[in-house]
Amino acid sequence: MWMPLGRGILGVTLMLLLLGLLGAGCQLSKPYPAKRLYQFVVKRSGAKDEAVGEVLRVRPVQVAPAYGGKGLVTRLGASEFVSDYYSEWLTSPGERLTTLLSDWMRQSGRFRAVTGSGSALVATRVLECFVDELYVDLRDQGTPRTVLSLHARVIDDSGALPESMGTIICREVEPVEGASAAALVAGWNRSLARALAQLEGGLVALELGREGRRETERTP
Repeated sequence: MWMPLGRGILGVTLMLLLLGLLGAGCQLSKPYPAKRLYQFVVKRSGAKDEAVGEVLRVRPVQVAPAYGGKGLVTRLGASEFVSDYYSEWLTSPGERLTTLLSDWMRQSGRFRAVTGSGSALVATRVLECFVDELYVDLRDQGTPRTVLSLHARVIDDSGALPESMGTIICREVEPVEGASAAALVAGWNRSLARALAQLEGGLVALELGREGRRETERTP
């Protein structure tokens, strides 16, 4: 098909410009960074406690909504928090912490059995745990710190009505060298190990205190 020379050259020129722009766009675009997934890893060490006849039920750990998502949370200011889209927990923090808390108490040897909410085994003690803080504190730019705080309520469920035995409060702040996600998670793991050890010690203290009160009540 015949086409005037000027119009043909203009069409070819526009096509070349369009292809050039598309090529430049492809060269300038960069692949998105891949997501990295992390999870809490702790293991109890040391001797087991002397076993007692109680059966402990560990209820699912509840995490404050601000920190219960999968993204690692960083605190930048007094009221400024951000969640990292590319660095996430493998499973929700509450789910993972429930597993680790149950495993820790089971490994302690303190209780005759440690069960979950779905167990048919009748529990005489119930442990409720709430995570109040779970974030990286970057307000001091020189020293990143991981923050983990929780409180736990211990319930005596051996009688006709549940009765609170007491509350255990733990707060751990861990300075971390470097701000990589892997280093921060390692800091959280160290904090979590100390917090679980405190929970175990608190449970033992509450049991001993309760036994002491029973002995006093039995003494004429």
